[in-house]
Amino acid sequence: MKLKEKILIALLTLFAFNGARAQENERIDVDINLIKVNVTMNPEHYRQLMDRYLKADTTLRIDEVATVYPPSRGAENAFSGHRPDAF
Repeated sequence: MKLKEKILIALLTLFAFNGARAQENERIDVDINLIKVNVTMNPEHYRQLMDRYLKADTTLRIDEVATVYPPSRGAENAFSGHRPDAF
C-alpha cells in the first residue's frame, strides 16, 4: 500500500472515531416548559413528530427528538396528558 493511501486511511479512521464520540456526548439544554406549551398548543405537530420518531426517522433534528423523547428520571414530565406510548 502506498504511503498516501495509509495516511488517508488513518485520517479517515481518526475523523470517523472523533465524529462518533462527539455525537455520543452531545447534550442540549431542554426547556421542558416550552416543550409542554408547544405540545399543548400544537397536538397535531406533536403527533407527526411522534410518528416520525416511532418510525426511527433519522432526519429528526435534535430539538424534535427532545420533544418526543421521554424526559430523564427526575425531570418534570413534559407529556402530562400526551404520553408518548399513547399513540
